[in-house]
Amino acid sequence: MSKGQILVVDDEATQRDILRTILTAEGYRVETAASAAEALVKSSRMRFDLVLTDLRMPGADGLSLVGQLTKEDPPTLVVLMTAYGSMGSAEQAVKQGAFDYLTKPLERQDLLLTVGRAFERIRIIQENRL
Repeated sequence: MSKGQILVVDDEATQRDILRTILTAEGYRVETAASAAEALVKSSRMRFDLVLTDLRMPGADGLSLVGQLTKEDPPTLVVLMTAYGSMGSAEQAVKQGAFDYLTKPLERQDLLLTVGRAFERIRIIQENRL
């Protein structure tokens, strides 16, 4: 049984592949997208519990995904990843509804801890809905 469904959005193929490998090994079902536009198409076809998205990508950025995915009912949790870590970006992401914020290069343990906390939040939301 899968621990949950995750969508990884990053314009760098290597980063997508690394995250898919780590998360799949932990028991998650993982889909990937190379852009925010592709992520929105995939999320319209399939429900994801969690979206891990790069903050800076060509075209629409990760913050635009936060705005759109957190409007769903129930909202999709979004974790932003960026190599351009700054408190301003982190605060903006959280204000727009992001669950959390990770700075690249990602540490495996930090990634898994954040994903675990996100799925705990999802479990609590589901319990409260029941």
